[in-house]
Amino acid sequence: MAEAFQTTNDLLGGYEEETQLCKTIANLTGPSYAQNNFLEAYVRTRICSSLLVLATLLGCSGGPAPRMVRLPSGRTIKLLGMGPIRIASGETGLVLHYQTDLKISDLDNLRKEVDDIWPVFQVDAEKAKAPFALISASEVPEGIIVKRNRQYNFVFQKSADGRWHSLTKKETQP
Repeated sequence: MAEAFQTTNDLLGGYEEETQLCKTIANLTGPSYAQNNFLEAYVRTRICSSLLVLATLLGCSGGPAPRMVRLPSGRTIKLLGMGPIRIASGETGLVLHYQTDLKISDLDNLRKEVDDIWPVFQVDAEKAKAPFALISASEVPEGIIVKRNRQYNFVFQKSADGRWHSLTKKETQP
C-alpha cells in the first residue's frame, strides 16, 4: 500500500503536502474507496480549485470601463453603453445607458439631466434611423458584496412628421 502512495506521489512531482487532502478524502470515504486512488481525488480537488478561481475572476470583471462624456451644457455624464434595442413588436430603436449621481427618486433633476443628454443622443438616433430612443439612467450601485441600484427609463418616439416626443410621464416620483 505504501508503494502505491509513493508511486503516485512521484507522478505528482513530490507534492506531498498538496496530496495530503486527497489522502484524507480517500481515507474518509471508507473501505469501498481504495486508498491508492487518491490521485483521482487530487485531480478533482485541483479542477474544483481552478474553477473557483476562474469564477472569482469572471465575477470581478465589470465589463467595459465607462466613458466620461462632456455635454454641450458643461455637464459630464458617465456613459455605460449605447446600442440597438429590439422590442416585442420587432422594431429596433437605440438605447443610451448612463450612470447618474442623482437618486432616481429625484425625478425633477433627473429629467433636467436627460434634457441635457437628449439633443446629443438625438443626433445618434437620427443617424440610426431609429423610430424610438431610450435614455436609461442608473443610480450609483450601493453595497459591498451585492451591488444594488435603481434605473429609470426615458422613452422618445419619432412621429410621422419627423418630430421627436417624450413618452415618459411628467411624474414627480417613480
